[in-house]
Formats: sequence, C-alpha cells, structure tokens
Amino acid sequence: MYQLKPTRALLLICLLSALLVACGDDDPTSEPPPADEPEPRISVDVSSLDFGAIDIGESGEQTAEVRNIGDGTLSGEVSLSGSAAYAVVGGAGSFSLGEGATREVTVRFTPEDEGEAEAALEIAHEADNASSPLTVPAVGEGRIQLAAPPGRP
Repeated sequence: MYQLKPTRALLLICLLSALLVACGDDDPTSEPPPADEPEPRISVDVSSLDFGAIDIGESGEQTAEVRNIGDGTLSGEVSLSGSAAYAVVGGAGSFSLGEGATREVTVRFTPEDEGEAEAALEIAHEADNASSPLTVPAVGEGRIQLAAPPGRP
C-alpha cells in the first residue's frame, strides 16, 4: 500500500485549504456593494396661505402643492387644525408620492364671524429633509359687507 510522506500530506492539505478559501463566498470584496436606500424628500410650493379679507357668507380657496423631490416613495398624511372657518376640500388624508410626483391640497376659507381667523395645514411625512409635520399657516379675515344706502347700487 502506498503512503504519503508527512511533508507531502501537509502540502496537499494546504493546497486543498487554499482552493476552498479561494472558491468560498466569505470574501467581502467579492460581494456587490449595497444599493443606496431611496431617500424621498418633501417640498411645498407655498410657505403660507393668506386669504385676505373675505365677506361673511362668501368663501375663498387656495392650493398648496406637495412634491416628492427625492427618490423612492414619499408617504404621509394631510390634515388641518385651527378655526372651523377652514376646510381641506381637496387632497386631505393619506398620500403616497413616487419620485417627482405631486399632490394638490386645496383649502377653503368661509368666515362666519367678523375678524381674523387662523388655521394650520399640517403635512405629516417620512422625508428626512424637513421636520414632520410640515406646517403651512393659513390666515384670513371675515368682514361684514356693508349694505349700500337705499337708492344706491
């Protein structure tokens, strides 16, 4: 029977070990680099909603555009707090915007009383470029429309 000399046996073991290490997946340089995580970013085209003076019983509307200026998906929710004279009439609730997508949010001001009224359009979101919720103040004034004296239009 043929026997390997100890030196040859050791050399054979070293060669086999080197071959296994070279072919294995344990080498971190052989793995592809991790993909960058998508980063949604939020942008709103207005810093405030100023309705000015609106006659009691009348209404005015203004729109704010929410945009995802990053990549990935921007998720969030639109709500309104403050005076009951304000209402979100378009774009309220949850949203999900892909890269470059927009959502229009329309706020209506219908004063019932004379004087200034304030509210805040609140946009809760997951973007890292602005604090959440992003707040857009709304201000308007209810005014009493003076009737024209008799005989005058």
